[in-house]
Amino acid sequence: MKRVKNSERYNNPLPVGFTAMSPLSWLVAAAVMTWQYWKHKPHVDAEFRVFGPDMKFLWDHGFFGKGVLSRSEPTWQDRTRRRVLGIEGPNADEEVVLQRRKARALFKQKRKQLDELENFYKRENDKKGLEEVALKKRELSVEKFQTDRLVRPEDHELVVGSDIVQLEYLQLMPEEVLFLQLLDAVTCDVDFVGLFRSLASVSFCQRFLVYYHYRTLGWVVKSGLKFSCDFILYERGPVFQHSQYAVKIAEPSSWVDVCSTSRVVGAVKKKLILVYVEPPSDFDALVGRLTSKQSIFKFLSEFSLDEVLIKRWSASRGRD
Repeated sequence: MKRVKNSERYNNPLPVGFTAMSPLSWLVAAAVMTWQYWKHKPHVDAEFRVFGPDMKFLWDHGFFGKGVLSRSEPTWQDRTRRRVLGIEGPNADEEVVLQRRKARALFKQKRKQLDELENFYKRENDKKGLEEVALKKRELSVEKFQTDRLVRPEDHELVVGSDIVQLEYLQLMPEEVLFLQLLDAVTCDVDFVGLFRSLASVSFCQRFLVYYHYRTLGWVVKSGLKFSCDFILYERGPVFQHSQYAVKIAEPSSWVDVCSTSRVVGAVKKKLILVYVEPPSDFDALVGRLTSKQSIFKFLSEFSLDEVLIKRWSASRGRD
């Protein structure tokens, strides 16, 4: 199977299609109302989950979500195919059986060679040679044991026909779902206004505003829970380079907490961005009047957002 380059596979930063039509044709399209951005839209259920081929689509077009059985990209099914079936993708039962037979035949051949060598050293009364053969036999047994352990008894329940059952799904953050709904890139069980109102607390509005702010600036925004912060930022995406910044929304806390977070993100070669998001004084009253996308955008415009880049200063390294 030919490997696709990352620059080719991840060439679309968002799951939204663009047209190469002449600008003059835009007037015609607008006049007859025939705009069409994308033929297929992934579906997101009420628990912000995505299943099937839509997982790969959303990951390849903006690195949205996380595979629940993987570190980031949903690759559990492919990894299980390699481990259990020993193949890259779906294959016939005959091919699976053939691969297992070849592995057993190779093991028997090596064991036969060692038995013949052992008999030879016994006739020659070569103690050193017998010790070497005994060591190789132990290594061969360990190799077979480790190979057998790759396929656990419960793994057989994952095989249906000649392929592995897909148990993984893509889990999206609420901020990602709302952002994709704004792009009209997904369908969801709950519409944008209803979902936003159900989640509208001060802390969530702060998180969504920060997520939206960096996404619209072109950053790939992922969860920063692993690094004791709210988000981490990638310039292009996780497959291209290390994330450069960790984002933490400022909240009432001591500078000891801020310095502790700075030490954590500094240990993994990241810089800490402290974001101050000030909600409007009449927050509760404004939430009650959210009835449309326009009212939500007007509501979010009442927030103020300021960024501070935190860098740990060391006296020994900061001398003039």
